[in-house]
Amino acid sequence: MKYTVKEVLQEMNIDFDMIEDEEPDAGLGNGGLGRLAACFLKGRPGIS
Repeated sequence: MKYTVKEVLQEMNIDFDMIEDEEPDAGLGNGGLGRLAACFLKGRPGIS
């Protein structure tokens, strides 16, 4: 999943590594980057 998120962010000209460095505890599953990633993936064309 990390690769997919990196790919989506790259398409949006957002540096995943910069986000990762800024957020040492992403709180995945608690509404942090996990929720953000889910929104990106849900809105991405071609994913059912």
